[in-house]
Amino acid sequence: MALPPGVYEDVVSAIGHTPLIRLNKVTADLSGSEVWAKLERCSPGGSTKDRIGLAMILEAEEKGWLQPGGTIVEGTSGNTGIGLAMVAAQRGYKCVFTMPDKMAKEKIDLLRAMGARVEICPTAVEKEDPRSYYMVAERLSKEIEGAWYPDQYSNQSNPQAHIHSTGPELWQQTQGDITHFVATMGTGGTITGCGTYLKARAKEHGREAPRIVGVDAKGSILKEWFEHGTMGIPHGYKVEGFGEDFIPPATDFSVIDEIRMVDDEICFRMARRLAKQEGLFCGGSCGGALQIALDIAAEHDKAGKKGPSGRSYRNATGLTRQPKKMRGRKVSSQRWLTRQLNDPFVAEAKSRGFRSRAALKLEQMDDRYHLLQPGMAIVDLGCAPGGWLQVSSIRTKLGHGKARLVGLDLLETEGVVGADIFTGDMTDPEMLEKVRLATGGAADGVLSDM
Repeated sequence: MALPPGVYEDVVSAIGHTPLIRLNKVTADLSGSEVWAKLERCSPGGSTKDRIGLAMILEAEEKGWLQPGGTIVEGTSGNTGIGLAMVAAQRGYKCVFTMPDKMAKEKIDLLRAMGARVEICPTAVEKEDPRSYYMVAERLSKEIEGAWYPDQYSNQSNPQAHIHSTGPELWQQTQGDITHFVATMGTGGTITGCGTYLKARAKEHGREAPRIVGVDAKGSILKEWFEHGTMGIPHGYKVEGFGEDFIPPATDFSVIDEIRMVDDEICFRMARRLAKQEGLFCGGSCGGALQIALDIAAEHDKAGKKGPSGRSYRNATGLTRQPKKMRGRKVSSQRWLTRQLNDPFVAEAKSRGFRSRAALKLEQMDDRYHLLQPGMAIVDLGCAPGGWLQVSSIRTKLGHGKARLVGLDLLETEGVVGADIFTGDMTDPEMLEKVRLATGGAADGVLSDM
């Protein structure tokens, strides 16, 4: 017997089918154009990555890459991991995920709560560096028996998931009356898949194709590659979930008409505005996409342009990711946001090329106290697991092998605590375990390369 609409046999069957919502208050300054949000956070796992998690697993099962009881190994900023873990829980697979150290602790906790093993890796290294979360995932997939590595960045099931689900939903929900599709770019699967489908359907129906607009993070290289064919020099940024320091094979740049760039402040301020004015609690990447959609709408209002149906321009933007509420405290924390946007110490750190205020503080402390010596491992005793990697921008001063472990309280500019806690070989598993116990887990999984 067919189930009534909105009733599903299991959580995996409920993936997708997300609402399209008109934004009314943040668009109050527009004279005619409309902005609509595809609310992917309403998917069971909280993001559009549920779609690709399911699609990649189904393909792997069909082609025999993933066997019953096997292990899924993937590099993720969090949302793809959650989508994969959700499907894996339903189908009996184990999961191992690698994540960059700038991701919110709550994301890590959520993945572990879903039964996954999570390895934290430094953000401020090249993709090809053996410590990067990309390369660690690839290595683990070779070391773990029965492992399968989806590699969302090159897996063509990623854009295909959006060609077969997100794109058709958008076309049906807008009845083809869509002039722009705006989305942030990471793997490029969403913008490639949706753009491909929407343009094909418009051609079939003799309509003007919607303009496909990508949103890149300031510090990423995707916009420069699209416009000039050069890689550029990536640098760090706070907003999570989009932008890259390499070119993902899953992205088809020929589908994209334009890429615009946003910085951290734009993303965070618009995310907060969206929550206050529309009641939609979304993350910083969504704030960036919304700002670009509003900019485009305002430009076309000013020019007096009309859409294909004679009405003013109608934009659809994908609000794909949850904020850091249960997954983190960042966008929803006024204290954190104020510090990032107004703290002169943060501004100085950024102007001098440091990834974080912690890195700048440590550099200043070293200049005064000459703390850093070859073979020294640094642990911030006030950080969450992996937090010490915020200072990785100065790790060129650190050696390997024998290590003297020093604890630094980076919350105090001149504070030094717990010096000479241990002296020993930091590649020794027993020594690592002592360190983890002594620091309350602050060194969990971060000293294996010392």
